[in-house]
Amino acid sequence: MSKRYYVIDLWGRGGEIHYHELTKAGYAMTYNRAWEYEDHWEFEEISLDRMKEAGFKNETDYWSEGQAEYRCGMHQNLDTCWLDVYETTEEHLQDYPDEEKDEWTKINKDGELEAKTDLQCVFSNEELFQTDSDVKEFEEEWEDSERPMTPLLGLYSDEKGSYGTWSIELEEELDPKRIVYTIAETQFGDMVDFWGYATKDNKIVAFDTQLPPEGDSKGMYSTLGWKLDSDKWDCNIPWDECEKAIADGEIEFE
Repeated sequence: MSKRYYVIDLWGRGGEIHYHELTKAGYAMTYNRAWEYEDHWEFEEISLDRMKEAGFKNETDYWSEGQAEYRCGMHQNLDTCWLDVYETTEEHLQDYPDEEKDEWTKINKDGELEAKTDLQCVFSNEELFQTDSDVKEFEEEWEDSERPMTPLLGLYSDEKGSYGTWSIELEEELDPKRIVYTIAETQFGDMVDFWGYATKDNKIVAFDTQLPPEGDSKGMYSTLGWKLDSDKWDCNIPWDECEKAIADGEIEFE
């Protein structure tokens, strides 16, 4: 069968997530006042000099320059994630979908798809994060030299609008109900990480990103807590395990 090309067009709500490592002193200074960082700040604009000098464990200049080993970048919230699916040509994968043009054919003709209710989640990564404890409580109840934990300031820019497009190349006709996704269970909600497609022979083909998100900012939010160092947030998706679950009937499609 000849190759066929498809694009999913996403919209809803989500935003950028970035985490900054703090020292214990920085955590103590930020505890109960993390809301003061709920802004698009530059490092020089932080009002408390002690925080700049002793609070951040790593050098940073801007709120979105968090540490890469933690969750970072743009994510879409699963609770507000809608999409349309189109077939097009290879030459138009980087164009915005336009039903009025011959190169675009909408697949889900009965209305938009809602990821949470219409599609399958094949993998969820739980990001454990101990919140609501000051330094003294942490040292008394949680601190363990054999299980070290790092204090983090998490920042989230809530945005509403387009979440870009993703494309895929298949050797079969796409069934929208076989589109799958993975999520990360973050402090700011369940966020969609990756998109894939379960083929008829139970293989998962990953979608590739195309057009970037474009949204309107609705505010900034923060979280403060302790992360277990051995807990890897930015992990690789075990696609082989997902494929086995589909083959074994643990994940079924209509």
